[in-house]
Amino acid sequence: MSELETSRLNAVTFQPSSSEMLQESSYKRISSDSYNYCTTLTRNAVKKASEKLRGSQSSTNSGSDMIMSNKYSSSYMIGGSSISTRGDAHGIPYLPLVYAGACFTFIAGYFIFHDAGFSTILTVGACIDFFAFCSLVLNVLWRQSTAGVSKKMLTLEFLVRAFRLSSTLFFRGYLPADSTGSGAFQLCDIGTLICTLLILASTTAFRTEEQEEQDMNFPMKSSILICLTTAIIIHPGLNNNMVFDTAWTFSLYLNVVSMLPQLMMIKKVKEEMDALSVHFVAAITLSRFLNAIFWYYAFEELAPINGGYNVSGYFVITALCAQVGLMMDFGYYYIKALLTRGKYYRRGGVFGSC
Repeated sequence: MSELETSRLNAVTFQPSSSEMLQESSYKRISSDSYNYCTTLTRNAVKKASEKLRGSQSSTNSGSDMIMSNKYSSSYMIGGSSISTRGDAHGIPYLPLVYAGACFTFIAGYFIFHDAGFSTILTVGACIDFFAFCSLVLNVLWRQSTAGVSKKMLTLEFLVRAFRLSSTLFFRGYLPADSTGSGAFQLCDIGTLICTLLILASTTAFRTEEQEEQDMNFPMKSSILICLTTAIIIHPGLNNNMVFDTAWTFSLYLNVVSMLPQLMMIKKVKEEMDALSVHFVAAITLSRFLNAIFWYYAFEELAPINGGYNVSGYFVITALCAQVGLMMDFGYYYIKALLTRGKYYRRGGVFGSC
C-alpha cells in the first residue's frame, strides 16, 4: 500500500461521525445553557438581596423616602459627560452592627477561651479579615456597584481561603496553639470565603465592560503558577504532609499577590472607588500586620526537624513582610485617590469644587 493510500485511510478512519459531532455540539449547548441559567439566577438573587437591604433601610426612614430615592439614582455632568451614582455616598446601613458584632466577638472570645495566648493573634487576624469582607459585602449591595473592586483580587482571596482551609481543617500544624485553633479560626476563614463568593456573585449583577477592561492588566494565571511552583519547592513541614504543607504555603504566597490587582486598579481608576471602603482597607492592613508579628516570633518553629538552614522560614517571613509592605502601599494610594476625588466630590453625591 502506498503512502498516499495510507494517509487517506487514516483520514477516513479518524474522521468523527455525524452522530459524534451532533453529540459534542449538544454537550456544548447544554453547558452553555447551564452557565447562562446559573448566571441569571445569581444575578437575580444578588439584585433581590440588594433591593431588600436598601428597602429595609428606607422603610425605617419613611419620612425621607423622597430624599433617599434621589440619593439612590442620580446623574451628574462633568466635562460634558454624564456620571451616574447609586446609593448614598457615605451612609452604609448595618455597618455599625458589623463593628458591634466584632466588638462583641472579641469580648466574648476573651471570656470563652481561657487559654488564649500569643498565638491567639492568628485567630484575631482571621476574625478581622472576616469583618473586613463583611463591610465590603454591605458596601457593594448598598451601592449596587462593584466600581473600584478588582474581580481578580476577589478570585485570589477566594483561593487563599480555600487552600488554607484545606490544610487547617485537617491538620493543626499552622493553627493557633490555644483552643481558638479548634474551630474559631476555621470559622472565620469559612465566613471570609462565603463573603468573597457573595462579592464575586455581585460582579455578575453590577459589573460593567469598562470595569472588566480596568482589571485586565494583572497576569493572574502566571502569578498563580509562580506561587504554586515556589510552594512545591519551598515549604515548611509543620503538618508532616507534603501535600497539605504545600497547600498552606501556596495560600500564603498567593496572599502576597492577592492585593496587587486591586492596587493596580486604584492607580488606574481614582474616581471610581465607590464600592471599596476605608473600613475594608484598614482592617485588611491590620490583619496582615498581626499575621506578620506572629510568624516573626514563631520563626524557629518553621525550621526543618532534622536541622539545617531554615530556608522555608525565611521565605515565609519574607512573604509576610511583603504583604505588610504591599498593604501600606495600597493604603497610601487609596488615601491619595480619596484626596484627589475630594476635590470634586461632596457629601450627598454633589460634584464640584469643595
